[in-house]
Amino acid sequence: MGFGDGKGNSQNVTKISELNSKEISLLDRNVPTHNLGEERSVGFINYEIGIRGKRNLESASKKMVINKSSDLIEGSKNDFRKFRKQANEIDKIKKNWNEKMKKLAEDGYNQKENENIRLEKQKLDDLDFLKQQKVPGPFTTVEEVKSFLESEDESKEKNHRLYIEVRFQKNTTQSLKKDSSVFQ
Repeated sequence: MGFGDGKGNSQNVTKISELNSKEISLLDRNVPTHNLGEERSVGFINYEIGIRGKRNLESASKKMVINKSSDLIEGSKNDFRKFRKQANEIDKIKKNWNEKMKKLAEDGYNQKENENIRLEKQKLDDLDFLKQQKVPGPFTTVEEVKSFLESEDESKEKNHRLYIEVRFQKNTTQSLKKDSSVFQ
C-alpha cells in the first residue's frame, strides 16, 4: 500500500503484512478510503437483480460490462469488419486441428486395440503350448514347479518352457504389475 503518486522512495511504502494490530487500528482511523467505484458497481448489480431476478446475475454482469465499454465499441463499429478474413482463417485452423486430433485419437485407439489383440493371441498360443508338454501346464502350485525342475535335466527346451510359463503368468496376472521383479 503506498501513499501519494507512487514516484517516491520505495522505503516510504507501508507494508500491511508487517504491521501489528495496534498499527492497523491507527491506520484504519487516520486513513481515508475511497471505494466509490466498487460501491457503484455493487449498487448497479443490486438494481439489475431487483429488476431481472436473482437467477439473471450473468446477464446483469454482462450489461454492466457493456455499459462501461460502450465508448470502445461505438468508436470502432466499422473496424470489426476488417477482421472477417482472419476470423475465417482461425476457424479453418481450429477445424483442421480438431480433425487432426480426432484422427490421432482414432489411430491411438487402433494401436491400443491391436496391442491388446496381439497380447490375447500370445496368451492363447502360450496356453496351447503349455498344455501340450510332458508335464502339462500352466503350473499352479509350487509342487508342480518342483516336480518339473526335478524331472528334466537342464536344456534349451526346459529353459524355453520356463520362459513361456513366466510370460504366460505375467500376461494373465491381475494382482501384480507387468514389470514386477517376480517376472524377471
